[in-house]
Amino acid sequence: MKVLILALIGASTIATAVAAEKVSGNNYMLADVKAWPTGETTGYWMSSTKGVRVSDDPDALPEPTECDGAGYWDANGDWGEGICRYGDATDFVLSSYKVEKGAKTGVWEILQAGGKYEGLTGSGTFESTRGQRGASVSAWEGEVSMP
Repeated sequence: MKVLILALIGASTIATAVAAEKVSGNNYMLADVKAWPTGETTGYWMSSTKGVRVSDDPDALPEPTECDGAGYWDANGDWGEGICRYGDATDFVLSSYKVEKGAKTGVWEILQAGGKYEGLTGSGTFESTRGQRGASVSAWEGEVSMP
């Protein structure tokens, strides 16, 4: 059973931006994955991940970093989507992520931001790889901007 950990990325672009600014970094996450087979090569999964984000931007949001998602798998691979939250109750960014069937790459988009990140918008791409014991690394890049 292959379960792609979609620990993503999403709002990983959490950098303070004045105009459209290119951003990139990595998320290092540990996942709690639950999977339910629905056939010999099919099923669905849910994932809750927590971890850290590493970026060259000194203004990146503080931890915690959390992502929750769900999806399906079959003989051709997995696919799914979810939401990530970066920051705390005051200064935060929410983003969505989506991975198409059989891909290890996906897209993310900022849905909402609050506190010192109010008005932050952006989107980009990511690539996730699964490590041992539920660990995953997602390399992300994109553009963010502030009004």
